[in-house]
Amino acid sequence: MLVCCIMEEGNKCIMKKINNIIRKSLFLYVLVPWLLFAIYQSFISAPRYESQSKIIVKQPDGMSTMDPSMALLSGLGATNTISDIQLVKLFIESVDMVEHLEQELQLADHLDTQELSYLSKLYSINNKDDLYEVYSKFITVDIEELSSAVTIKVQAYNAEYARKLNAEIVRHSEGFINSIGHQLAKSQLKFINKEHELTESKLRDSKSALLNFQHKYDLLDPEAEGMAIQSITYGLESSLTKGTVELKALQSTMSEHSPMVIAKKAELTALKEQLNIERKRLSQGPADEEVKLSAILSEYSDLKMNLELRLKAYMSSQISLEKSRVEAYRQLKHLITIQAPTEPINNKYPEIGYNLLLAFIILIMLFAIVRIITSTIKELS
Repeated sequence: MLVCCIMEEGNKCIMKKINNIIRKSLFLYVLVPWLLFAIYQSFISAPRYESQSKIIVKQPDGMSTMDPSMALLSGLGATNTISDIQLVKLFIESVDMVEHLEQELQLADHLDTQELSYLSKLYSINNKDDLYEVYSKFITVDIEELSSAVTIKVQAYNAEYARKLNAEIVRHSEGFINSIGHQLAKSQLKFINKEHELTESKLRDSKSALLNFQHKYDLLDPEAEGMAIQSITYGLESSLTKGTVELKALQSTMSEHSPMVIAKKAELTALKEQLNIERKRLSQGPADEEVKLSAILSEYSDLKMNLELRLKAYMSSQISLEKSRVEAYRQLKHLITIQAPTEPINNKYPEIGYNLLLAFIILIMLFAIVRIITSTIKELS
């Protein structure tokens, strides 16, 4: 009985020691860090204010102001809003935006202000890389999939500065998205205008060559001229054949010295002379006896065909130019502000209650894990 009592008393002493150790460990490794974190969150950490804004990228409705055929030709109606808002997001998070905000609003001076100690912000800005890293932590850009709207959340140590910072981000983003459309439109129109001017110049050259050709040979339309000469020649040949038949009929009934026979012979002679003249005109040019009319007609056909081809090329170029102008109009995009940058009344960060609860849960979990591990090791040893 005495031995049993001594053993029970010993077990009680051991349990008391274990409980004391657990209490001390819980106080040392959980409560003390949690109290230090609570002091930091409540009295040391600098309050941060958050300004929010919401924007969306829109394109002009070209279908309502354009001829349907031209709208189909330009492919209008196929928008690419998703990539536009992604571009806006990337631009807001870019180094170029940081440099612009530094130039306009002295971003580094605000984020690394001397009024705040190192412990209150836990960072220092020594170069551009540090500034960009801190800026990335102070800004959040979210894209809503259904509405394709962009929500911009900007933190700052001052409510008014947070609103100004958000407003400047929205303004500069609008200039960026518009500049993209203008640059694309200008480059495209510049190239098309050059091609159109070249086509127009070739068309003028073809017209001048045709006019010079007409002036050179004093012919308005060599093809019509040739057809007219051929018609005259055929008519003369027909009259000559008919006159020859009539002369033979007269000679069969009258003498060679008959006035009618002599007159008919004179008429046939005149017809033959005129027929020779017309045949000569048909085989030779009107201004240059050494140039045949067939060669003139061939050269005229080449010039006319060249003019027609260049006219078609000019019409195609004109259509391309109009299409490019439509495309340039379609490239213009507008950044619409759905919600203007807000000016917060109270600081949103740090979220003291949420942070303290989360820290306490994490510390308890870590403490429990460590106790389980140490207990397991002791049992195994």
